[in-house]
Amino acid sequence: MTEKPLLVWLVRCLWPFLGACWGAWLGAGGYFDIDFAGQGLAALLVGGYFVAFAVLGLVVGAIAGATTGGVSEFLLRRSGLGAAPALLAGSLACFLACFALSDAVQGRYPGIHAPSFTTAAPAAKKTAPMEISPPPRMANPCLDKPPLDRRLRKVWEDECR
Repeated sequence: MTEKPLLVWLVRCLWPFLGACWGAWLGAGGYFDIDFAGQGLAALLVGGYFVAFAVLGLVVGAIAGATTGGVSEFLLRRSGLGAAPALLAGSLACFLACFALSDAVQGRYPGIHAPSFTTAAPAAKKTAPMEISPPPRMANPCLDKPPLDRRLRKVWEDECR
């Protein structure tokens, strides 16, 4: 049996690592948005929920990343593709599988990686007092001298007399 280059083994080890990091990030997404000050047991339970999902995401992501990358590389190598393109395609498949799994998890559990999970009321914005200015006055054409042109003078007379 031939010995594999170090880069091949490194890429193969990065697939489960990528999946594990992705799954842990997805699982622990809302943990840092929890307001622990004065929340008591509820915040502790929600924190435990996020930690459990982070561990579950770590394990499932590692398995999914290794499986997706390994199977796609194996199938491409069996079809006659070289080692480098097969590793590249396996890495791309692993990355896309992580995206697909995160979309599926967020679709099933929408609050797991919400943008903000804090229960505190937002701080009131201080605004400067608003000054309301009157609309600008339009010039009164009737105060001007009548125009000399016959058509313009007729319009002026219709409006101002």
